[in-house]
This record gives sequence, C-alpha cells and structure tokens, in this order.
Amino acid sequence: MTEMQLRNQIGMLLIASNILVVASTIVLFLLNGFLYNEMTTTIALVVPMFSVYTTAIIKSIIANRTKTKDETATVSHQYVLLSWILPSIFTIYLVALVFLKAFNVGFASFEQFKGLLVASETLFGAYVGLIVGSMFDIGKRKEQS
Repeated sequence: MTEMQLRNQIGMLLIASNILVVASTIVLFLLNGFLYNEMTTTIALVVPMFSVYTTAIIKSIIANRTKTKDETATVSHQYVLLSWILPSIFTIYLVALVFLKAFNVGFASFEQFKGLLVASETLFGAYVGLIVGSMFDIGKRKEQS
C-alpha cells in the first residue's frame, strides 16, 4: 500500500469517526440519554479532539485535488496496521463511553464522564496524533510537491 492510499483511507476514517461520535451523542440526546447541557458539553469536548486532524485532512485533500498519479512510497505493513488500529480503537472507545453515559452505566455522575473524556483527549493527542501527524504533516514540515 502506498502512503497516499493509506493517507486517504485514514483521513476518511477520522472524518467518519468524528461524525459518528457527534451523531451518536445527538441521537442519544433525542432518545433522552443526555440532558441538553450534557449533550452540548460532550460535543464541545469531543469536537476539539478531532478538529485539528480533520482540518489537516481536509487541507491535504484540497491540496492534492489535482493529483491523479500516486508516486508516494510504499509503507510497511506494521505502519498500515498501526494506522488503522489506533484510530479505530479510539473511536470505538469514544462511542462506547457515550453510550455507557447515555444509559447511565459505569458513571456515578456526568462529571466523571466529562473527566474521562478530557483524559481521553490526552491519549488521543499522544498516540493517534503521532500517526495522523506523520501522514498529514501536522506541525512538522511543509508538504513537498
């Protein structure tokens, strides 16, 4: 698999993940799983986790909109696997947290849930950020043409 193919796949995965987590929160609010202020707080905590990466992904897609020939390097199987596993596990984790809170399982209060979301943002930034940052040149180097 080439770097461009993987970058496109992971980019779409992260955009879909962002939509999935936010949509799940809204649907669960409509099903009375969250109070209005809990829903807005949850979205306010989740969206920043994805926004830096989503912005970089969209900028990359726009910057490469005319590239039809893939001349990027082949990436290792370990890199492909890690690139898929970390964001996927994190997305499943976030969706699970949202559902657990909506059904009042595992959290004694919204404050506990909120605290875990904030701690999760650190994990997301540290691990998923390494992978996504390497693909989309977040805060590192300018993309070469």
